[in-house]
Amino acid sequence: MRKISTLAAFAAFAAVATLLPSVGASQQMPASGMPSLAIRWESNLENAKRLATQTGRPVLIYFCGSSCVYCRRMENEVLNQPAVIAEVNADYVPVNINADRFPTTARQYRIANLPTTIIVSPQGQVLDFKEGYVAVNEYAARLNQVAANARRTQETMVAQIPAGAVPPSSQPAMNPQIVNPQMVNPQMANPPAAAPTSAPAPVSWKKFLREKSFMTLFSCCHLAIGFQVVPTIVHQAAPYAAQSRGPQPHHGSPSARLAFR
Repeated sequence: MRKISTLAAFAAFAAVATLLPSVGASQQMPASGMPSLAIRWESNLENAKRLATQTGRPVLIYFCGSSCVYCRRMENEVLNQPAVIAEVNADYVPVNINADRFPTTARQYRIANLPTTIIVSPQGQVLDFKEGYVAVNEYAARLNQVAANARRTQETMVAQIPAGAVPPSSQPAMNPQIVNPQMVNPQMANPPAAAPTSAPAPVSWKKFLREKSFMTLFSCCHLAIGFQVVPTIVHQAAPYAAQSRGPQPHHGSPSARLAFR
């Protein structure tokens, strides 16, 4: 009797143990019966570049901020949607970068507003540059279009490679070719950086004194010549001026007084 009760208890325990995994799985599954999805973010940008080079997929870089309101909206309303998640995981190597923690990387990609999504090819060329919050349908369509263009470009490059050459996807990825975002997105405009100005060359004090002395000597000679030449010219021109005017009566003489009456 004791053996039968022991066997019955063991059988009941085994039945409960077999039911526990199915209960836990049913609690983790959503109502649609599909497992929950999430974007498989890479840990850092270097790993994302390396994986993009190996797979030939472009890198999707999502820049956000710690206190960015629209970044939280983007993450809670767009990046967690099934259509966006499926597109990103299928065609991209995604990486999430906090611009507050990595300001050097943000400056390298000319990030002016948050959130910003940049798509870079495995060769380092910027394929798309989008600032601000984007609705889920527009975001998914944009990702789909950029991925399709990237695939066509990759196929064209592979078709043009001679037999035995190394395909572009297996070549080392270059540093990103940061272009003007206005070329990628005409609605954006970043002012060009000011060209560095070179400092004026130092002037030798000997040269400075020599030039100043020469200018002073020249001015003195000019004044001396002027003081000598001008009186001489006036003195020599006086007789000719008198002859041209003719004899002038003296206003104090009687003839002068008669002439003026």
